[in-house]
Amino acid sequence: MHTPIDLGHKTDQGLCPAPEQVNPSRTWYPSFNYSGSEELDLPKEGTMTIKFCVTREVEENRDGKEHYSCEIEVQEIVSVDGKEEVESPSKRDTSTEDALDTLAAALGKK
Repeated sequence: MHTPIDLGHKTDQGLCPAPEQVNPSRTWYPSFNYSGSEELDLPKEGTMTIKFCVTREVEENRDGKEHYSCEIEVQEIVSVDGKEEVESPSKRDTSTEDALDTLAAALGKK
């Protein structure tokens, strides 16, 4: 097997989103869902190495086109490499300070 394996597919290749979400130029990817008692400390995007087990495979012919599906059990996240999104510091709102400085200056002149 050659890696990396791009798992993306266009909407005409099997599983499709709801009809109102179909965009022929968009590539769709399978998803992994996690729920548990602890939050996963993961970057928003990156590279992950996992240990897995293929638990189910189905090969079939749909309307003359070959179709393959499988269920993969993710057993362990071995490593994660990615970049956290860094939020730029926003410009501090100084309007209140400026207004108070203006009032103080006006009162100081009197």
